[in-house]
Amino acid sequence: MTTSDAQPGDRVIWVGGRRNRDGFLRFLAEPEQHWRERLAQEMNEACDEMASQGLRLASIVPVASSREFTGGWTEGAWLHFATR
Repeated sequence: MTTSDAQPGDRVIWVGGRRNRDGFLRFLAEPEQHWRERLAQEMNEACDEMASQGLRLASIVPVASSREFTGGWTEGAWLHFATR
């Protein structure tokens, strides 16, 4: 997607960000399985909410992170919802 593809009613939503047990964002504080399940749930909820507003999912941009170049993980994703 480019900036010229965006329409006035489009929305872009960020989902993700790992959290510790207190709800604060922390690096790798959440077990991997819980993290993946929560990210999928947040994505589904965002899609349901935007669909109820008449928007459709147009694109997903995953955001990967790494620590000291020892491996990476999906930190979150940008979801672009379009009116058309």
